[in-house]
Amino acid sequence: KLMLENCQDISLWVGRAKQDCKSKDAQIKSMEETIQSLEAKNKAKDLLTMNLQDKIKELESQLLVERKIARQHVDN
Repeated sequence: KLMLENCQDISLWVGRAKQDCKSKDAQIKSMEETIQSLEAKNKAKDLLTMNLQDKIKELESQLLVERKIARQHVDN
């Protein structure tokens, strides 16, 4: 009888462990999806930042040219 109870206890413990593993697997999958989503958003923001930095450089160059032209008009 004691052995039967031990088997039942072990069976119950194994069942709980399996359920716990399934739950943890689902949590891991959810976290991995969240990570992938955040990485995609991060890449998009990085690209936007690079594009804005390029635009800033372009505008700074234009400003330098316009300042040069304005100085030439003042000097003349």
